[in-house]
Amino acid sequence: MNTRNINDSYFDAHLKSGEIYLKLKEFGKAETSYQKVLSFNPKSLEAKIGFFRSFYYSQRRIEDAINLGEEIIHEEPKNLEVHKALRELYNKKGMKEKVIEQLKAIVLLAPNDKDSLKELANLYEEKGDEEKAFEWYQKILQLDPEDTETHFHIGRHFLVKGDYQNVIKHLQNIVEKLPVLLKSYAHLYLALAYINRQELDNAIKEIRLVSISPSDYKELTARDKKFFAEAYYKIGSSVFQRKDFAAAVDYLEEAIKYEPENYQYKKLLDTVKAEVEKLKAQEKRKIIRIVVSMAVSAVVIIAGWFLSHGKVCVHIIPEEEAKVFIDNKPLAVKWEKPGIIISPSLFFGTHKITVEKDGYEKWEGAAKVGFGKATKLKVVLVPIYGSLKVNSEPPGAEVYLDGKLLGKTPLFLNEILARSNPYALEIKFAFFKPYASKVVIPAKGILDLGLIKLINLTGTWRGGYSHTGIIDLMLGITQTGENLIIHFKTNNKKINAIDEGILFGTISECEFAAEGAVIN
Repeated sequence: MNTRNINDSYFDAHLKSGEIYLKLKEFGKAETSYQKVLSFNPKSLEAKIGFFRSFYYSQRRIEDAINLGEEIIHEEPKNLEVHKALRELYNKKGMKEKVIEQLKAIVLLAPNDKDSLKELANLYEEKGDEEKAFEWYQKILQLDPEDTETHFHIGRHFLVKGDYQNVIKHLQNIVEKLPVLLKSYAHLYLALAYINRQELDNAIKEIRLVSISPSDYKELTARDKKFFAEAYYKIGSSVFQRKDFAAAVDYLEEAIKYEPENYQYKKLLDTVKAEVEKLKAQEKRKIIRIVVSMAVSAVVIIAGWFLSHGKVCVHIIPEEEAKVFIDNKPLAVKWEKPGIIISPSLFFGTHKITVEKDGYEKWEGAAKVGFGKATKLKVVLVPIYGSLKVNSEPPGAEVYLDGKLLGKTPLFLNEILARSNPYALEIKFAFFKPYASKVVIPAKGILDLGLIKLINLTGTWRGGYSHTGIIDLMLGITQTGENLIIHFKTNNKKINAIDEGILFGTISECEFAAEGAVIN
């Protein structure tokens, strides 16, 4: 539409041309059109809104845009578009209170606008108004119960309030879904919640997951640094009470990194280091008494080594070989004897011990090593049992597992070690072919083999016995008590001869190497 020659008295045409110029981003021409409209009708709300849009989109004359926007809102309080534009303009001017005012109007008109709700909550949090921020965060959760960042902010609110149970409730299930930096903060807040609830192990688990890069450290606020320092200090104090001095030193040094001037932290660190030195001095005196006849230089070297190393002697019950891991690494040394293994020299500190054995539950624990001593660790493995059910035809057959006689069929045993390595199962009955199979007993379950039908070896057996040159072989097998009588007749075609005779023997281990069949 060509708007250059429009009659000045044509009110609607100027209004329409202003809209077209806005779409074409010709803001100066749009403003001229709206000025003409306002010259005809100074109260035209449509022209004022058009004028406002031109100021807003061109980002020129921000002060004029704000004044005009406020005038429009006064006349039309429910104009969501103008409220949102004013929020942005106020934000550019750094007028935070005005931004909050517009955001409140926006969420009143659009209660499901989650982004505006979040911005409002964040502004109150920046102001330090925790209660107001908490109110708006709760509204977000009502709108979207799965919003992870909102759970994070609410968890932090509860941490400030000392409501540690609610910190855990809001953070423990969403921490892995957060962005990297927020994830570290969430682990920190959980560590603080746990340590204040006297749950030291959980606190240590969480604080170990905290990772702050040097660039992130520079961006920490004073409150953030206080949180970090408090967490490391309280955990360090607790592990000191456990007499884990090395860990206590590490945690307290971290606390001082975040609050270098904190006298309380420095004092406790000095106390811990004094205890460490005291223990070292005591151990050194013991070593000196042992090696008093050696040269002074040798004493110094040995003392230093013994002060920082030690061994772990693991005694496993049942006394059989098993897989042993120290700090998740397999222990590759010879067994002193079944059930007893001694580690190489380990560095001073606490080491994780893991024992695994087929058919037993995995055992995990820890051993403190240091000062040249062998730490003795008794490990009682808990067996995992399963059951075996077997029947045979005929009944009364002997059942063997790995060569050990368990009983006779029908048989049910309910305490067999459920190992992954298969057992060798055999079922034997006099004058019948033994049954053999590999079986795995299920953990806490039942292996039911059902009815095993054994093959009767008595009767007439026909087949070939090729490796001796006998082509035709007939055996008539009968039994008399424990004895076996075999009537045989062979036809050796190589030498064209027929042999007959009777053999006597026992049937208990009878097996035939040739192919054939028993015909009863």
